[in-house]
Amino acid sequence: MIDIKSPSKVYMVILDEVNKLLETFENQESDEEIIKVQKEALKKLNEFRREIQDSLLQLEKNSEWNVFVMAFYGETNAGKSTLIETLRILLSEPEKMRERQEFARLFEEYNQIQRANDECQKSLSAIMDESKEEMYKIENELHSVSDQMKKNESELSAIKKDIDELTAASKSEKKSSVRNFFLYLFGRHPTQRKIMERSNELTVKQNDIVTITLMRDKLTQSKEKLINEIDEKTKELINKKEQLTNQAVYISEQITACADGRIIGDGRSDYTRTVTNYEFDINNQKFALLDLPGIEGNEKPVLDNINMAVQKAHVVFYVTGKPAPPQTGDEKVEGTLEKIKKHLGQQTEVYSIFNKRVKNPNSLKEKLIDENEAESLKDLDKTMRKHLGDQYKHCILLSAYPAFLSQANCWQNEYETKKEKFIEHFESPQLLLEKSKVQSFSSLLVNDIVINSKTKIKKSNFKKATGVLGQTREGLRQIQENFTAFHKKLIKTKTTTNAQLDEAIKNLENRFSVVTHREVENFKNKLRNKIYEDIDTDINNKEFKAVFENRTKDGIKKLQNTLTKNFIVEIDNFKDEVSNIVKKYQKYAEELLKVYNGINKFDRKFELNIDIKSGINWVGMLASVAGSIVGIILLISNPAGWVALALGIVGLIISVIKAFWGFLNHNYRKSQQRKSADENIEKMGTKIINEIKKNLAETKKPVRSGIEDIKNELTKTINRVKMINDILAKAEKRIVELAVAIKTEGEH
Repeated sequence: MIDIKSPSKVYMVILDEVNKLLETFENQESDEEIIKVQKEALKKLNEFRREIQDSLLQLEKNSEWNVFVMAFYGETNAGKSTLIETLRILLSEPEKMRERQEFARLFEEYNQIQRANDECQKSLSAIMDESKEEMYKIENELHSVSDQMKKNESELSAIKKDIDELTAASKSEKKSSVRNFFLYLFGRHPTQRKIMERSNELTVKQNDIVTITLMRDKLTQSKEKLINEIDEKTKELINKKEQLTNQAVYISEQITACADGRIIGDGRSDYTRTVTNYEFDINNQKFALLDLPGIEGNEKPVLDNINMAVQKAHVVFYVTGKPAPPQTGDEKVEGTLEKIKKHLGQQTEVYSIFNKRVKNPNSLKEKLIDENEAESLKDLDKTMRKHLGDQYKHCILLSAYPAFLSQANCWQNEYETKKEKFIEHFESPQLLLEKSKVQSFSSLLVNDIVINSKTKIKKSNFKKATGVLGQTREGLRQIQENFTAFHKKLIKTKTTTNAQLDEAIKNLENRFSVVTHREVENFKNKLRNKIYEDIDTDINNKEFKAVFENRTKDGIKKLQNTLTKNFIVEIDNFKDEVSNIVKKYQKYAEELLKVYNGINKFDRKFELNIDIKSGINWVGMLASVAGSIVGIILLISNPAGWVALALGIVGLIISVIKAFWGFLNHNYRKSQQRKSADENIEKMGTKIINEIKKNLAETKKPVRSGIEDIKNELTKTINRVKMINDILAKAEKRIVELAVAIKTEGEH
């Protein structure tokens, strides 16, 4: 049992334990090879330690020890925000309550403004009605006066015409007789009296016109006054109405800002990009709900926010709008299931929420799901439990959208229209809420999941810390398994390489033998041809012996040079062959190392920098071996030694009788000389071959010794891999023990 006095210090305790673990691998070895290998293994273990440290510090930074945190996790458009918004209303989240109170206040203020606007409109209509009647009266009077004016003007015109006609008539009548003259003189003529009468009528009409004009002007003034009064009153009311309208627009915008549903996305994958925290305090139980971005995003800031929220959460709800197991990905694209396993693998409790998408009231039945959906959700539970283990609980059924509509303060948007339809269909908001099953879910949160939250907080945070060790342990285990396989492959490859090196030695020995026989045979043929040419010149036996010895000396020198060159070529070929075998082994070993480094399926770049070529100077070793062989070759191919050897076995003895007969018969002498030459050449060839074979046997020792050195160097690579593997295996075991101890402490 690990002594952890303060739960929040668990991260530092783990780091201390990991540091102690590394110290156990640091010893005072004297062997440089072992020290080098240990340093390489410790270097890799330190990389794991740094990863553990970074992960634990991240956990410590994001961990929550006082408030029970529940994260809502899933793909975009699964309904996470809709569900959280409804829970904020049902569970009276403080900020939501302030919004709703402000909504109610603003709504009442908006209605007051609208009532004032209506009153203003009524006053405006009343003024228009009253002014219309009075204006009608004035217009009628003006019309009457106008008619009277037209009549008087017409009569006035007629009177003027009569006066003009009478005046013209009186002028002619005055001159027509003396009587008319004296009547006009004394003003007694009837025409004069008519003119007077009409003139009086003219004066009366003119006065009437003046009176009517004054009356018309007065009515016009009254009309203008009425128009001005109407304009002034209507302008005042219109201004007031405009002010009220502007106030209503402003208040409407404020109401929109306080309306429910603003956190709900519109289906875009990047609508929610940050994590939003909503805190509650019910029955002295503090808890928070986290609204996470959709997990299908690939941008680093979004993924970082998701990871941070998951690290902070003690319970996670995987919200999905599909009644089916999460989809798996492929080599190119990470699937939903892989993301869930990666993000939620450290959680204490994980639930699935199937959020049934209901946009039409007719779709909300007594049972939320049908039989097919129920079977699919069983598969979902099975898949989640398979990948998350006992931390996965079960799937919860609900429909967030109808529940939201049943409780939401909606304002001049789609929600308001939908709410009216749903409420009308289900008769009451409460019945609609019950049908959605969200009320039951909120009760589950408060009465079950949140209960005993302090214990769950500790257990969850300890499990996440254990999860960091688990990931490290898994990484070490995979690497250790990989390098166990790598070690076995190297051993198998080494066995094959050893056989190839042994075969290279045999090939070298065979090629030496082939070269020896070939060149000695060439030497014999060339020497024979030369001697035959000399014999054909009809030389005597004494000359024959001298020529034979000279030809032999010359041929042996050439044989020595040819053999030396050919042997050195074969040695170079041997060097190339061995070098290619070693390079092939190195290349294959390096490829194996890359393969086994590259098959780790965890988010960690781990490469053991084992130098396959470390400590092995192939060129130097092969040069040393080749040098030893060349030295032996040069020693055994000393021309002076070979000449002495060859001449020592030459037996050019021809009997006196044969010599005498040859003296008499030149052809016979030539045949005897050829025969003697053949016999001696064959003896020399056999002797030289045997001597070379005997001396070449001395080359086996340095060759085999050098090859054994190379084999031993190849074995060192295998031993280094094994040693590193053993260290990693021990470290993995210690990590497991530490993880078990931390988990046990968390459960206590």
